[in-house]
Amino acid sequence: MIEEKYYDKSFYEEQQDGSFLSARRVLPLVKNAFHPKSVLDIGCGVGYWLKVWKEDLDTHDLLGIEGPYVTENIFQLDKNFLRIADLKQPLNIERRFDLVMSLEVAEHIPADCADVFVENLVRAGDVVLFSAAIIAQLGTYHINEQMPEYWAAKFLIHDYVPVDFIRPLIWNDDKIQYWYRQNIIVFIRRNRLNDFPGLKPVADQSNPQFLLRIHPEKYFSYVNEANQLRTFRGFTRYKLYHLKRWLKSLVK
Repeated sequence: MIEEKYYDKSFYEEQQDGSFLSARRVLPLVKNAFHPKSVLDIGCGVGYWLKVWKEDLDTHDLLGIEGPYVTENIFQLDKNFLRIADLKQPLNIERRFDLVMSLEVAEHIPADCADVFVENLVRAGDVVLFSAAIIAQLGTYHINEQMPEYWAAKFLIHDYVPVDFIRPLIWNDDKIQYWYRQNIIVFIRRNRLNDFPGLKPVADQSNPQFLLRIHPEKYFSYVNEANQLRTFRGFTRYKLYHLKRWLKSLVK
């Protein structure tokens, strides 16, 4: 798999602190809303978010699905919580979960596999905690960055509607990595909305054609970058940085 070239041990080590701390801030809000007894994480990485479910939130019916680039020695939980699969293909998930998660994964899936990826999510459960990198967010092997409206349209095909209640709660929490604050949306099967009456008003106001938000942290990084590029020195440093990243990718 070509992905193994990009998702090495250093890729996950760079995520360690930020991802784990973000999970500890976000997931209690999710638990309070849905009280899931079972959780599936598709594209779980090394399992930091599942670890929070287990160790902080006392949830033990857990499963993470990830590609073969995640090995047992770097996975954060017992190997019984991990299943290896190709996320670009239909997954044989023989049961449904109270909560399905997929956070900052979809942008790594080729565009011609995006429909299959969403189908895997909705087949696994009625409530999906989802985030995906927006256009120009940039990152390792981001091959299908899209605006959230793109993903919402794919969920709507399966009658899953956006419920945008988490972003307002975490928008200003700088202990959470900005991409989660910017991108996290819950999608719920429409006929299950009545099971969560407190979220029904939010669902009514969550327009699937108007979900894009640009977090100031990202916006001002663009501004600073643009200001640097105005000088010859800044332009040279910018080009050298990307050249070094490209050369590093060649030797992996």
